[in-house]
Amino acid sequence: MTSVLTIPDLEALAAKAVIDVLKTQFKIEHLQHGEEVAVADAAASLAGLPVARMPLHGTGVEGSVSVRIGSVLAARMLETMVGQPIPPEELDAALEDLARELCNMLAGRLSAYLAEMGHSVEIGIPESSSGAGPSTDETLQAEGSAYHGFWWCDLQPLEVRFDLRTIS
Repeated sequence: MTSVLTIPDLEALAAKAVIDVLKTQFKIEHLQHGEEVAVADAAASLAGLPVARMPLHGTGVEGSVSVRIGSVLAARMLETMVGQPIPPEELDAALEDLARELCNMLAGRLSAYLAEMGHSVEIGIPESSSGAGPSTDETLQAEGSAYHGFWWCDLQPLEVRFDLRTIS
């Protein structure tokens, strides 16, 4: 039997995770949620880029975190991580690696927040695929708590999705 995960505000937890990770790990300061018009622009500019997804399982909780990063933002984030620009011929492979790594960081941060609320959570291994953006399964949509947000990071798009539900 499943029930809705009682989280005071998943959107606030998700936003806190995104802001903490991007500012701490990647030194990105100019962050904002996409507005209605900007969401369509962000979705269009992210079309066809790799999507990373990571499962979460724990005491009474399961779900996933998924992300998709714009190429320009990804190149900047990669440069911050490795300390030098990524050669253009290596960017596609590096983009998938970065999406999985960012997914891992966000899942870890969310897991820490959930642990503070009494939910022990383990994160799985991130996977990536090309094509459609982050999505959730119908069970989580019907029975869980979801956050799906577009962010602008230094005027570049980032798509993040957190899907959670309680389990018995």
